[in-house]
Amino acid sequence: MATTLSTVAFSNLGKHRLRFALTSIGIAISAFFLTAVLLINTTFYDEVRQTAGQKYSTADAVVETTNKFTQGGATDFLLSKEQADRVLSLPAVESAWAVASTYSVIHTPAEGEQAESTYSIVQADMPTDAFFPYPLKEGSLPASTHQIVITDRAAEALSVGVGGAVVLDDLSTVTEQTDLAEPLPQAAYTVTGIYERPTGYRAGPDMVFTPGNGVANYIERSHAYWGNTPDGIYEQVLLKLKDPTSTSLMELKQTLTNSPGLTVSSVEEQIRNDVGKGMGSYTALLSILFGFGALSLLMSSFIIASTYKVHAAARSRELALLRTLGATRLAVVRMLLVEAAALGALSSLAGIITAYLAALVFNESGRITFNPLAGALAMLVCTLITLAAVLKPVWATRAIPPVAALNGYQELPNAPRTRHTWAYIGLCLVLTLATVVCALAGLQESHAGLIMLATVLAALTFVVAAPLLVAPGLALLRVFARPYSTAALAHSNIAQSRASASVTVRMVFICAAFVSAALTGYSTMQQSFMAELDRNYPYDVEAVLTEPDIARLQEIQRQVSQLDGVDAALVALPQGSVLTSSDSRFSTTVYSVDPETFTRLHGDQTGQKLTEQTVLLSQAYADSFGVQEGQQLYIEGTRDAVELTVSITPDTLRGFLITTQNGTLISGTDLVDPTGENTEAGLLQANFDPGISWGDRFSMLNPIAEITGLDAGELSGVATEKARLQDDMRSVLWVLGLLSASLLVSLVGLANTQLLSTQQRRRSYALLRINGLSSRRLQAAVSYETLLLAVFALIWGSVAGALTALLLLQVFAVNNFTLVYSVQPWHYLAVIAGGLALAWATVFFPARSASHIPPVAALQEVN
Repeated sequence: MATTLSTVAFSNLGKHRLRFALTSIGIAISAFFLTAVLLINTTFYDEVRQTAGQKYSTADAVVETTNKFTQGGATDFLLSKEQADRVLSLPAVESAWAVASTYSVIHTPAEGEQAESTYSIVQADMPTDAFFPYPLKEGSLPASTHQIVITDRAAEALSVGVGGAVVLDDLSTVTEQTDLAEPLPQAAYTVTGIYERPTGYRAGPDMVFTPGNGVANYIERSHAYWGNTPDGIYEQVLLKLKDPTSTSLMELKQTLTNSPGLTVSSVEEQIRNDVGKGMGSYTALLSILFGFGALSLLMSSFIIASTYKVHAAARSRELALLRTLGATRLAVVRMLLVEAAALGALSSLAGIITAYLAALVFNESGRITFNPLAGALAMLVCTLITLAAVLKPVWATRAIPPVAALNGYQELPNAPRTRHTWAYIGLCLVLTLATVVCALAGLQESHAGLIMLATVLAALTFVVAAPLLVAPGLALLRVFARPYSTAALAHSNIAQSRASASVTVRMVFICAAFVSAALTGYSTMQQSFMAELDRNYPYDVEAVLTEPDIARLQEIQRQVSQLDGVDAALVALPQGSVLTSSDSRFSTTVYSVDPETFTRLHGDQTGQKLTEQTVLLSQAYADSFGVQEGQQLYIEGTRDAVELTVSITPDTLRGFLITTQNGTLISGTDLVDPTGENTEAGLLQANFDPGISWGDRFSMLNPIAEITGLDAGELSGVATEKARLQDDMRSVLWVLGLLSASLLVSLVGLANTQLLSTQQRRRSYALLRINGLSSRRLQAAVSYETLLLAVFALIWGSVAGALTALLLLQVFAVNNFTLVYSVQPWHYLAVIAGGLALAWATVFFPARSASHIPPVAALQEVN
């Protein structure tokens, strides 16, 4: 009997393939998204592991600071020279490579019409040949000063080969007397070798290696020059052990137990640590992707449950016949579960194959890892979700008596409606209480984890409560709808199919909530970032000008000021420096500005603080240099000096500011060389007319760039930063749009629900037609049924999505990020209008099909 029932289960899939068609599509879409996310995760993991494995391929052990191993982002993650020397002196160590690296550039001099350019790299001290971990493609490793080995990508970008030369800052010349505020001397390095650069995620910029310890020496001198603490130099120390066994490694760890700041790990342990840190920055994106996959699976579960509820009821006579032939209740349940498992497996297989084919098409770089476990896991998950979704309707078939074989269609028994309603209300109250408790605790304790938990609970509460939220609106419809009207008929159909209506409401509700949450979060974060830019950038446009002539700088100011749409433009001239013993990281350069123009840029309150007797600076500069309001500062120029009174403003300013008259007094028409870590020349600062649109503001950047002789990308300020932010936010919006494609499952679900409902009510529709209802009114009634549910679900879904997004945004608020809330009504109107349009599109063909059912044929049908 078991074999026979299994055969019946598989034959039913073919027999009822049209009934299962949309359900299969929903499962396939879910499997596609899940497989794609797993492939992305596997690819990132393999790339990070491969990069780390290659880096440590020549070592037996790795020493890092404890902070770097456990936290990764600590400020004291570098090993000091004393710590590195201690590790090198250990008896178990045969040789070591203390890794020291710094960001640098390769200079390409101007040639013909080609301007001077730079190529960003990471420069590192060359290890011994035995430690060099990367495969050479050509040439050999450098052995003497001013030789270098570079990556194949850098060689291609710079059009240089073995024997060619590149120009770098000569770090080996840095001594205690070197002024690091000035440009370092450059030297030509001969390329002796080209190695294959690691590819993929977390590979980082191109790393070049030069012999000697110039990089380590430069880092040490930098710490001393700028007064930075801590004084770490080396990222890691890679070790070759005399006896590379686990016993030797354990002895090494025990030897360093007296150095609590150091961590010794095997190569495999270090790879796992690097992978953990590398994937940690990817966790947020991965969580979002898995969230979309879970959403599509949730939608699919609604579709499957609805399909099988109708499917099992429609086959009640067939199942009763099996009972009369000797099949037990459990055997019938087992048959239906086998049928569901086969449906889930075959449908998910189609989605998985599509995902692998899509990955194959987009795998131009060859970086995607085609891990078969991703497909296997996706199939397993989708099959289990299918089984879980059908369990309730399938288990209900146990109550079908054998005598039902003499009858036709039979509804499956349901629990009393009142008991269900009170159970839902109780569950919603419990979830609401838990949400409020977690949210209040998270806000009070500034705990982001509790707020995220509260967000999840809130979303779950809304999903559970969705049918209850819609119920009052339907009750009002029943009161105000005219008897025998299309709306009254639609309401009657909803009341008779509450389970199907609940599925429809939840699918539409979830989609509306997700889209409105995404739009609320997007709009709020965009406005918050805009406000942050307004606080950090006092001017619409800023530029660093390197013109050596004061007349040229003043001409730039005049030309920019005359541009249509520019309210005021100012060029701050470096004409002095503050004499101070402070170790501030800020520049001590003093800039002279025209007081009248400065007042137009900053307003009367700030402009009045800049007089012939004062030097004006921001609160941040005052705190950094330790000066107070009213204190006297001695300012020296190229010709004279002056003592001025400190005036402090809360506005953001660049450097110390004095009037043009004082600048002329101390330096005449001379410009001084800027000082400090942040070296700057003349500063262009401009604001646009308040009434000018953002589009016109962005179009003004090119004329300003032409006047200053800079590229538009070299400009800064509110306008340019907001332009870059707009581009970034558009990319985010595109990503959200692509990920929202997972909601296609909901459209499939709506269409599937309506098709099943139409099939289930064929006899009811036939009776309505026989009693005089026109096919047009029947089509309208079927359409109204879905549209009524959709409009209430869309309204509540939009509200729920906005509230959930605002709750989740508190994660940023508790982390001291100032939020500027933006709730755009047209966003939610667009969600409601778009949702109704899609709902109408999905119900059009099922409604049209219902209106064309021949009444006599429908009454004669026997299931």
